[in-house]
Amino acid sequence: MDTLRADLRRASGEEGPEHQTLPGIVLLSGNGDGLKVHETFGFQTLDPDSPPVSKDNTFWIASCTKLLTAISALQYVERGSVDLDEDITRIIHEWKDLEVLEGFDDDGKPIVRKAKTKLTLRHLLTHTSGMCYQYMNPIMPKYQRAMGLPNTSGNEFTLAERTHYPLLFEPGTGWEYSPSLDWAGVVVERLSSQRLQEYMSEHIFRPLGMNSTTFRIKDRKDIQDKLIGILARETPANQDVKAKPAKLVPPTAFRTDNSFVYDAGGGGIHLVPSDYVKVLQSIMKNDGILLKPETVDLLFAPQLSPSVWRFYIDALKNKPNEGLRAGFSTGLWLEAEGEEKVDFGTSVNWAFGGLVVTKNIPGRRKKGSLSWGGLPNLVWWMDRTSNVYGLYATQILPFGDLPSLEMSSRFERAVYKELDGK
Repeated sequence: MDTLRADLRRASGEEGPEHQTLPGIVLLSGNGDGLKVHETFGFQTLDPDSPPVSKDNTFWIASCTKLLTAISALQYVERGSVDLDEDITRIIHEWKDLEVLEGFDDDGKPIVRKAKTKLTLRHLLTHTSGMCYQYMNPIMPKYQRAMGLPNTSGNEFTLAERTHYPLLFEPGTGWEYSPSLDWAGVVVERLSSQRLQEYMSEHIFRPLGMNSTTFRIKDRKDIQDKLIGILARETPANQDVKAKPAKLVPPTAFRTDNSFVYDAGGGGIHLVPSDYVKVLQSIMKNDGILLKPETVDLLFAPQLSPSVWRFYIDALKNKPNEGLRAGFSTGLWLEAEGEEKVDFGTSVNWAFGGLVVTKNIPGRRKKGSLSWGGLPNLVWWMDRTSNVYGLYATQILPFGDLPSLEMSSRFERAVYKELDGK
């Protein structure tokens, strides 16, 4: 861990801006008994007079939010209010008349048909619904252009305006990373008759003492005032494994405090990183505050058959660069010298809580470990076998920043080396 600390101090600019290749970073690791590592590196912005990153800084965690939404939905499964395999459109009626986009005719007109399969909560929680992010799949912008529809990916649009388009496939027959967790959040809102902020405050935030966590940062000046600056790369060379890290710059026209107009269960939370690991610790401890023990097991259980999982593997392999492949695998794509490459067909699957490994990864997480991350290159993991969790928190765009993901993978390896007494 000492070598990692020294490299982080240099890379985050603590030894001078001429050495800086990474933005500010917070490292956290612990187990069911508590937090064991909580360290900060670097600065809050690129300003020469910027204060250093503190343990109390606020981060936009983006898709790390999905874990909390999955937990919220499973709480309602526990209560018997909803079944994982019932037709979920009784609650999210917007999807009652499901349609599937089969392609485009010779004139570029979309070919759409009625879906044959019901949509379920299981589909929403595992990205097998057929929904997609319009900015991540080129098929959806093509559909929008063909139909004369505007781009609605901005935060000023409602969830339905941003995501309610034909499905890419019959529910349950494929895998596509998607806003389906946002719709799982809507399921929670309608079952509880509360907005997601109020529901999670009552059932997750307050019970765990997460006092610096919110979907609505503009309503919490105390949280907004501590928001760390988000950075970007001057060129996309950050995603080339052989390239020198490109210069850090402020992102153009991007503000992480520009909240969604709805409580986005797929990516809307801002928080202090030490708040987030309270969730990981509670789950690791299996204390029953969030979920019953049998539901925790369900959170970690692989859900996808080989025929469906191959869609994830194909998507991963077809990513255009190493950075995106590393990002969509929470760093598992990156092997250290002397390590074997992870076989994603036999060693990885998807669970309700995120990516799950189905075999031990030497020097890293063990079989049954859960992980995912967030757009500004955050990564978290939970390993119940080794009784350890970790969070690498940073704020840099675009997603798939290879220097950041390499460092988060080094952090994971360093944690396990200390566990093994090496």
